[in-house]
Amino acid sequence: MDGEVIGIASHISTVSGGFQGLAFAVTSNQCLDLLDRAQTWSGIEGTIVQGRLARVLNVPQEFGLLVKRVSGVSWGGKIGLHPSSLKMTIEGEEFSVGGDIILKIGEMTVNDEPDFFKKLGDYTYGLSQAGKKLSVTVLRAGRIITLNEK
Repeated sequence: MDGEVIGIASHISTVSGGFQGLAFAVTSNQCLDLLDRAQTWSGIEGTIVQGRLARVLNVPQEFGLLVKRVSGVSWGGKIGLHPSSLKMTIEGEEFSVGGDIILKIGEMTVNDEPDFFKKLGDYTYGLSQAGKKLSVTVLRAGRIITLNEK
């Protein structure tokens, strides 16, 4: 009420990939730590694909993270992730497709656990703090490939 920041939206869990869905926020007191951690995975916008959509896209596991957008100067851009390039309508809903579908980040398999993105942030932050390089396994144009941080 006094114009002070008390929370910042951290991400939105959505089926459609739009801004409708369940949003999560963190307190402003946690922001400094989270900003440090976010830099190891910032610059990527994606959508969890599962069920029928995963089958249509030939995802070889139950869940994948479809890369919708990537900032070229971010970690995702530097490792070479490809963003979506096409729009597709499935059962009346529009989806971005044609980009990489992330299957694994290091040893972490993509899943739909409520705290998956927090665990992912902690994992990538831990690797960066230890000076270790990260690898990402993706489905790209029907082939499974591994991208390695340089």
